[in-house]
Amino acid sequence: QNFEMWSGDDFKLVFNVEGVQDVIGTTIKWAASLSEYSSEKSIEKSTDNGESEIEIDGATVIVKLDSPDTQGMDPRTYYHELELTDEGGRISTLAVGEMVLKSTLIS
Repeated sequence: QNFEMWSGDDFKLVFNVEGVQDVIGTTIKWAASLSEYSSEKSIEKSTDNGESEIEIDGATVIVKLDSPDTQGMDPRTYYHELELTDEGGRISTLAVGEMVLKSTLIS
């Protein structure tokens, strides 16, 4: 799932998980990095850290990017990935794609 956003904006990234009715009770992680081969994450969000960075509504996952998450990042194309770990510990990659971060005139 490719998307574009502007540096320093608040943004909600919505994923509809196909083939399941409910992802409540699972662990969801989302991350963005400079490339799919990079192990260094530019942004990282998770449901297991006690914060409300990721919302789950049935089979819909909403990753909330807040202004500070992208402020100061270089405008360019990043790789992003969404991962689910079910209650049995099985890991599935639900989505991958490009995040195009654009610069803004007003900061």
